[in-house]
Amino acid sequence: MSFRPLVLASALFLAGGAAAQPATRKDGRGEKAPDFTLVTEDGKVFTLGQDGRGRPILLTFIFTSCPGACPLVVDECLEAARAAGRGRPARNRPLVVALSFDPDVDTPKRLREHMAENKFKRSEIVFLTGGKDAVDRAVHDWEVNVGRDEKGDIFHGFQTAVIDRGGTIVARYYGAGIDVKQLTADVQAAGR
Repeated sequence: MSFRPLVLASALFLAGGAAAQPATRKDGRGEKAPDFTLVTEDGKVFTLGQDGRGRPILLTFIFTSCPGACPLVVDECLEAARAAGRGRPARNRPLVVALSFDPDVDTPKRLREHMAENKFKRSEIVFLTGGKDAVDRAVHDWEVNVGRDEKGDIFHGFQTAVIDRGGTIVARYYGAGIDVKQLTADVQAAGR
């Protein structure tokens, strides 16, 4: 029996990656989205309950230097948002909100560079950062597990939430490898 797959999966998780298991989905059960106020890649204040209201939101937690699955989760969110937003006016299309839990590295300037490097459209995605206390509070309120190992490398759990126009959580996904069809259906429901 080989332990290599288990070691590789553990190493990916500790490096910010994800194990091979698909994400699990849980209904939001009418829960209101915990609010926060942070700063966008443009240095503008963004309050979830105010600036996110009126559009379906896909909220996910990442860091831009992630060697693992963070870019995959962002891509899954964008794919679902684009599919769910087809044929809708721009103001009603879903918005992906990617909150970085590494504010020392992911400054607004770094987030702008990340947007440019990946050719992300501001109409589709906003990246958030802020002071350490504000970021830690948002991560805590959303119950996302984040830490650093003895070398200082970030390890974290994955969570992506679909929030409807009124600020109610439709569904939460835990893990990377989200079923994009199911995510799209949840985003469409959030837009009704």
